[in-house]
This record gives sequence, structure tokens and C-alpha cells, in this order.
Amino acid sequence: MPYVPGCSADVLISYAHRDNQDGWVTRLKKKLTEKLNPFLAGRAEVWFDDRIAPGVYFKEEIQQKLKGTQIFVAVVSPSYLDSEFCVSDELDWFQNHGGREIIQVLKVPLEADQEVPLPEIHYKVLYDEKDGHLLDGEPLDKILDEVVKAMADRLRELRERLPKVYVAQLRNDNLKARWDELKDGLHAEGYAVLPKGNLPLRVPDGRIREWIEAARLSVHLDNVPDDPLAQRQLVVARQIGRTVLILPEPPAEDHLPAVIDEVQKRLESDRKPAVYFIYDYYSDHERVAGLPGLIRQKLPGFDVFLPEGGEKYHKFRLQLSDGVLLFRGDAPEDWLKSQEQVLLQAAARPGRQTVEAKYFTRGPNGQSDPVRVTRGSRQEWIIERIGEPDAEDLQPFFDALRARAMVAGGSV
Repeated sequence: MPYVPGCSADVLISYAHRDNQDGWVTRLKKKLTEKLNPFLAGRAEVWFDDRIAPGVYFKEEIQQKLKGTQIFVAVVSPSYLDSEFCVSDELDWFQNHGGREIIQVLKVPLEADQEVPLPEIHYKVLYDEKDGHLLDGEPLDKILDEVVKAMADRLRELRERLPKVYVAQLRNDNLKARWDELKDGLHAEGYAVLPKGNLPLRVPDGRIREWIEAARLSVHLDNVPDDPLAQRQLVVARQIGRTVLILPEPPAEDHLPAVIDEVQKRLESDRKPAVYFIYDYYSDHERVAGLPGLIRQKLPGFDVFLPEGGEKYHKFRLQLSDGVLLFRGDAPEDWLKSQEQVLLQAAARPGRQTVEAKYFTRGPNGQSDPVRVTRGSRQEWIIERIGEPDAEDLQPFFDALRARAMVAGGSV
């Protein structure tokens, strides 16, 4: 199970199969896993496809894996650049479907007229630049240690941004195995489960309080008189006054989805209004860096969620946000199409009432009006701006969000 909740892999290695004929990529995967594990409690999931002959559904399988991957490692070589599948169906596809974290490592020197796929993103050289031979031993370890430290920091950061649920720890041997399945189920659905690690029996109540206060909701088991630790956690949770879900017994396997749905409902009923701001990090990050802060100023009391990798994070934010703002400046057309498809799927869900806006900026093209506002087929706002983005252009979107919050009983 990956370290980051809701993911299919923490790290995915993309490579040309010709570069693994001697097992070099296999050894790289093993080294990255061994070096990441101490940072991530032994839970690092580093994945690569080691099949020699792709099957009929090979592309679909890989791209399904990419949807739930946080960090993409491209093993760049002349063979990699010569592979349409590696560049188009993996690297480009990952970027166009919301993937953010890309690390490029150069296995061997490139040819004179070649360059790394993303020259604007830093890359690591894993060969001796004097004679081109592959690094090994201490020189290779030193470079990989830097890569792994950056990976671990980023994976921890991503985990911290996910919704946190405190699941009380049990010491009752008859109940613990089924209770742990609940933790694993919540983790698989994209919830960061607290506390991290096992609690000692004499853990102070103050420490339990800190963890429960850091979570949006806590889940407890009732009727465990022989488990003082479980009882203390429930007493502390009730004292704090946060949302508490108390179960009469650990859920059976066929009841797990219903319990996870109940967690979702309780989180939905106890949250601030929110805007999910979607943009392409590689093309438009610098251009929109100041917009989240301006949105918070215009909508005091609202959370503003930014894009991260992982399909479940994306779906979760779409589901729990009152407004979705899709921005496109220089992002490729393929990226825009993939994001619009996700919005169409989200809009088709029964009962969805999210306020939606698309904000497009472009250079001068002879249009006299610098800002044009129209409504789309789903009554979403379509705002087109000539020049740099300006939060004032989004006023119709902000007004609609305030009206929705008032109807929902909020005070925003």
C-alpha cells in the first residue's frame, strides 16, 4: 500500500525497455525503494512495468496507474527519446492529466541534437560526464540520496494536504485485525489516517488531543471495557467537541464501504465552503501564483484548494468544493480537453450544485473588449481576458458562490 493515501504508486519509473536489458532500471528501482523506505516508515511504493511484450490493454493499464501516481521518474536516454510510447503515452499523458511532480534522470549521454524532454525542469546526470560510463557505488548513491530526500519531502507534504481522520487505536486482540482493515480502507480512499504509528499505553491525554484536533473527524469503537486506551481516546474526543463517529463493532468487509461513505457524509456536513482552483502547473504556475490569495480576499471564509497529483485527490476536491475555477493561459490543448472531460463527468453526478467558471487568458488578437463574459451549456461562467489574469474579472463567479453559500445557510 503506497505511503500517500489514495494512490496507486508513490513513484512510477518510466523507461525504454532497451535501457533495462542489463537490469539497470531494475537495480535503480530497488535502490530508490531501499533509500525511500526509512523516510516513509517502510511504505514507499516505487513501481515500474517490467513486462517485455506489452499486452492488448498495455496503454490503458499504464495510464490507469499514472492517474494515481504522485512522482514520475523519467529515465532519459536516446532510446527513451526514440520511444513514442514513453514520451507521448506516459510523460505527456501524465502532465496533461494533472500530474505535477516529474524527475528526469539521464542514464547515458544524449546525442548531439537531443535534449531532455523538459529542459526547464532540473535533471540529474547518472553517468560520468568525462567519459560517459555509468555511475555506481558512492558517486551514484550521493546523487540518488539527493533525489530521494526531495521525493520524501514532497510525499510527506502531499500526505499532509489530504483530509485527516483520526482512527482510535485498539489493544483488544480479538478486534484489532478487523479494525485495522478500516484504517486501510480509509487510506485507500485518500484519507490521511492519524495517529501515525502505534500509541504506547501511557501516551498522555494531551498528545491524543493534539492528534484529534488535527483531524476533521475521529472514529471510535464503543463497548470495549477491557481496552483502557480505546476508552481514553473516546473520552478525549468527546471533550474536544469535534465530529465523532462511534461504531458498535469493527465493520465487516462487506460493510466497510458504508462506513467510509458515512465518514464522507460527516466531513461534508462539517466543512467550510471551498473553491477548487485548477490550472496546469508547468505552463501557468508563475502567471497565477497570486490568484489564490486574491480569491481568499474576495471570498473570506472560503478554503481555496490547489491542484495536486492523483485521481482520487482530484475527484475528492471536485466533490467537496462549492466552486470550481478552471484556468488556462499557455497550457496545451490536450491538457484543457482532459480537464474539461473531468468537469463534464463531475457535473453529471446527481444532486451536484457546484458553481463553475472557466477563465481563459490570451495575448492581443484584435478584440476590442479586454474581458468577455458568457455562459456555457451548463450555465458555467466563461471568462476570457486579453492580457494577464485579474481577480476582478471573476466577480460574477464570486457573486454566484456567495449566493450559493447564503442559500446553504452559511454566513459568508
